[in-house]
Amino acid sequence: DLPAAQLGEPFSMSWERPDISFVRYGGPCERGRIWLIHGGDRPLRDAVTIAPGVHLGSSQNLLSDINDQRNIPAMIFSGYAGWAPGQLEREMQDKSWLAGEVAPELIFSTPHDEVWEHALKLSEMSPSHINAGHGASA
Repeated sequence: DLPAAQLGEPFSMSWERPDISFVRYGGPCERGRIWLIHGGDRPLRDAVTIAPGVHLGSSQNLLSDINDQRNIPAMIFSGYAGWAPGQLEREMQDKSWLAGEVAPELIFSTPHDEVWEHALKLSEMSPSHINAGHGASA
């Protein structure tokens, strides 16, 4: 429920991106940590490429650049999801996750309430192929 405009206040930055009005929940770990993710061919200042067309960072410079470059798709997250050693590997073996290729259009262009369905389409899976009783959840 954190408005994105509040992030710029400590830096005397006026938030100018109406397309990014709030900070999304990224996970329960370090909820005070802000993550900035953006699209485009190249990373902005202080960002690193994590997949083609997807860049990640967490700095005042990057926040400013994302605010200034409204033609670049972006999102802001608070916190992250973390796993204990070996936990993610076990969850993958238990088929609790559906692995797929990174798709910038899924991240930046798909309405958040349609991401699950679009991700399944990209993986050429049908929801009927998922055993919800075996650790899978939407």
